[in-house]
Amino acid sequence: MGLIMRILTFLIIISSIVAVTKCQANPTRIPDTISESTILSADSISIAYETRGSGNTTLVFVHGWCSDRTFWREQLDDLAGDYLVVAIDLPGHGNSGRTRKKWSLSSFARDVKELVESLSLEQVVLIGHSMGGLISLEAAQHLPERVIGIIGVDTIGDVERADQPEMMDRVIAAFENDFVGTMNAFMPNLFSPTADSELIKWATERSTEADPVMALAIMRRVTSIDEKRLLSSVNVPVRVIYAALGDSIESQSIVETNKKYADFDAVFVQGVGHFLQLEKPNDINRHLRIFLNELEQ
Repeated sequence: MGLIMRILTFLIIISSIVAVTKCQANPTRIPDTISESTILSADSISIAYETRGSGNTTLVFVHGWCSDRTFWREQLDDLAGDYLVVAIDLPGHGNSGRTRKKWSLSSFARDVKELVESLSLEQVVLIGHSMGGLISLEAAQHLPERVIGIIGVDTIGDVERADQPEMMDRVIAAFENDFVGTMNAFMPNLFSPTADSELIKWATERSTEADPVMALAIMRRVTSIDEKRLLSSVNVPVRVIYAALGDSIESQSIVETNKKYADFDAVFVQGVGHFLQLEKPNDINRHLRIFLNELEQ
C-alpha cells in the first residue's frame, strides 16, 4: 500500500523530532456556504454536509484523515457551475458528530452511503483525497446503481506493496502524548517546499481540530487496510491524480500494477505535496474535468 507507506514515512520522521509541548491552535470556522445541513448516520451520529450547483451528475467530495470538507474549497465553486456538488464532513471531523463508539474506514464508507441515499443522488462520482479515496472505493460497493466512477487525489498507492505494521508504534505514541504538537510538526511536511506559508498554517490549524480519539483509532487500523481488495472489488472506473513521486519509472509501475485489479488510470502532477488540490487548484480542477468528461461518456 504505497500511499500509506509514504505518509507513515513522514510520520516516523516527525514523531522522532516533535517536542512534547502543548500547542493551542487558533480557532477557525467553516466558511459561508451555499447550503449547509445535516443527516443522521446509521448509528445516530450527526453528519454535516454542504451542497451547491446543479447538474445531471453529482460530485460527492470525501476528505482525508484529520481534514474536513473545507480542504476542497478550491474545487467546490469551480465545479458547481456544471455539477451538483456535495461535500461531507466525516464524523470526527469538521462540524460532524464525535460520539461514535467504533471508528473505521468501513463506518465512514457507510456514512457516505447514507448521505447519497438520503439526498436521493443519482449518477454520482465519488472524489476522495488520501483516506477519502479508500473510503470512496468501499462506499461505491454499497451504491452499485448510483456511482458511475471514482476519482482519487493522491490516494491508492501500489496495491501490491506490503506495509510494516510495527512502524506505527512510535507514531501512535507521539500523537497520544501530544496530538496538537505532533500535528503541528507533521503537517508542513506534507506540502511542497514552495507552498504558501499561510496555506500551510490554515491546513495545520484545521487538522488539529479533528477528534483525537477518532484520529488515533484510524491510525491503529491503517496498516490492516487491504487496498488490493478494495480496488479489485469496485465495478466502476477509478482515476487518480497523484502528486508526482519524482521517479517516472516508479510512477508508471503504480499505474501498471493497479490496472490489473480495476479499470484504473492516473496522472501525475509535479511540484506539489500531498494536498495538491490546495497547492495547485487550477491544475487539479483541469484534471478533474478531464476525468469527469471521460466518466460521463
